[in-house]
Amino acid sequence: MVGTLYSNEGDFTRCKESVKSQTYPCHHEFFSGMDESTGYKTLYKYFKDSKFDYLLKLDADMVLKHNNVVQYLVDKISSSNAHAITHHVEDYFQLMPINGIHFYSQKTEWNFDGFKPFMLKNIDTQTNFAKMKKGMRRTVYFRYPDVLAWHCFWASPKQSFRYGYHRFLKPNHRDSCCNTFDNYIANRDDSRRLACMGMWAASNHTDENAGNYGSEFDKMFNQYCKKQVPERKLAKRIRALNDSSSKLVNW
Repeated sequence: MVGTLYSNEGDFTRCKESVKSQTYPCHHEFFSGMDESTGYKTLYKYFKDSKFDYLLKLDADMVLKHNNVVQYLVDKISSSNAHAITHHVEDYFQLMPINGIHFYSQKTEWNFDGFKPFMLKNIDTQTNFAKMKKGMRRTVYFRYPDVLAWHCFWASPKQSFRYGYHRFLKPNHRDSCCNTFDNYIANRDDSRRLACMGMWAASNHTDENAGNYGSEFDKMFNQYCKKQVPERKLAKRIRALNDSSSKLVNW
């Protein structure tokens, strides 16, 4: 089973086409109209109640790079003692691989106690995702440049903005903010401009409800989307994020 949460991502059509092209038989199930926490819980419950042996949690902003990705993941997990596999994808905004593909066996159990995705607590900092219950085993593969999917290469304007907003608020994401900012400075493209404006908005508004698509997010997006990046000020605020050290362009 392939499970996808959909919120008007620009990559969604290509995402669906990439699943249809897989050599391994796939049932693709879509979930929309829910906040992040409800969406994840609904997806996992659907999988656990189903007859499917495996779940590929594929975001709507991801496009599988090859037609044998699912077969590759099935072979990997069936030949190991892992309950889950995490694999890297190529991220457009950072121009580097990030954790993104999550593949689970039917034996996987998750811990959703107090779960709030993206923002504050109960995040596995290795995978930036919901923690599995104690005793569950995850294998993380880092295979670059042979990543399994493209991430956000066809992002919509709101999607680009939300990318930056979430990255700024996530724990341990100073480096990803730096990389996005650096690539905007190098390329001056509109998608990364909007991601930077999302970071700028997050530094001014930390309301969790604004992080989900809805009226508050639309209001915030409309407030910032046409503005130019305040480069020196944003660089200073990214530097002030308190986690791993990283290099940033000199401003």
